[in-house]
Amino acid sequence: KTSFAVCAAAKRCRTTDTILLLMGFYYLFFVAVSGRIEMDYPNLVNGSVGKDLIIPCSFSVIDDQLTGEATVVWWKSMAYTGPVIYQCSNNCSKSDGRYSFAGNITEKNISLKISMVSFTDTGIYFCRIERSDKFTSQGIVLQVKGKMMPQMLLKPYAVTPKNVKRKNVECTLKSSTQDYRSAFLCGNV
Repeated sequence: KTSFAVCAAAKRCRTTDTILLLMGFYYLFFVAVSGRIEMDYPNLVNGSVGKDLIIPCSFSVIDDQLTGEATVVWWKSMAYTGPVIYQCSNNCSKSDGRYSFAGNITEKNISLKISMVSFTDTGIYFCRIERSDKFTSQGIVLQVKGKMMPQMLLKPYAVTPKNVKRKNVECTLKSSTQDYRSAFLCGNV
């Protein structure tokens, strides 16, 4: 057994044991915990097609100081191995296509803005602040709602089966926003 265990079990300690024990507790509670980052983010965010959206993500530092260089990283689908959709260091003022930084690192806010949200944006997003100790969120689910627009438009065209007169058939694409299935509806042939 170590002198700490013997000292604590016997409830009598020498002065050096007491000093070492107090130094150990000091390190555990003030040094090891100091600088630890905790992430704060919602589990679910709802967005609407065609609108701008902010996915909130913030962090806190136990010693309340963020020192040194910090990098913000956002992934979609999977943390670390999914596609990086946004990344910046310290001065995060750039935008990358429809993605831009909507936070302020000094205010411990690393939120992401998505412009003109579409159904393809639906998924799980991961935010991360990188410095000497790195932390990533568990995943923020983005659900996108709105009217589904058809991906292709068909013009009427002539259908000429064998032994039948030529006839134009007009078809339309109908889709449901609830189950995302589409169907072609055509006039009488």
